[in-house]
Amino acid sequence: AMVDAAIEDEETHSVQFWYRAANRFADRFFRDCGDKFGWVGESSLLEMPTELLQSPLDNRATGIITRPAKGEDLLNIRTFAVQQYSPLFARSNEFDTGDWRLSKLDAIYSRVGLTRRREIYLATSNPDNEILGLAVAYKGPAGLNFSFLENRLEVLTKESLTPAKAQLVVQSLLKIASKSLDQSPLTQVPVVVRPSCRVAIENIGGIHLRDYSQTIICRDNFAPFLQHIAKTLGPKPTEA
Repeated sequence: AMVDAAIEDEETHSVQFWYRAANRFADRFFRDCGDKFGWVGESSLLEMPTELLQSPLDNRATGIITRPAKGEDLLNIRTFAVQQYSPLFARSNEFDTGDWRLSKLDAIYSRVGLTRRREIYLATSNPDNEILGLAVAYKGPAGLNFSFLENRLEVLTKESLTPAKAQLVVQSLLKIASKSLDQSPLTQVPVVVRPSCRVAIENIGGIHLRDYSQTIICRDNFAPFLQHIAKTLGPKPTEA
């Protein structure tokens, strides 16, 4: 039903499914769908006490510069997401549009008195200005099912970083992105990172909760995806 609705809504360009490997049916089905029709990524979900993000961090000795994203950064942000994750990941997360704060989506939420916004922060190297990582801070309704996804702080990192460098990049991004949480009622921030960066969060006080897989399927493949669902999950023909 969700995919049917997505097909009817021409502004919906992708669907995302988050699931755990422990759920063997979901893992087998959605991973297979991602392999056939889209992209599959792996993430670790951690819980970070907001109080641990409030202390200042001096980046001058690390060679890392952190700052909020600006409009002229969008092309570089998209390129980073494509190269370090995938083109489908970049498209599904709307890194290829000018609406990087999700203003259109927020307008829909505002019809029922809710908000859905996003801020993006960059960590770049000094002096060559290469992107080392991004922090994508989502703000959404708290208390709803899967509200941790609506309010997650997702840290995207360059895969080739050494563990020591990844630690500095992640810590720097968490510090600057925490500014967007000043009005949040949450005392624990849901942080999503690639599994290889899990230790970097734990080293600064984060608590690992669980691992997730994520399947993304874009509009181009909605039709074969629906056919696959019908074939796999639909009623089996009875023998005459």
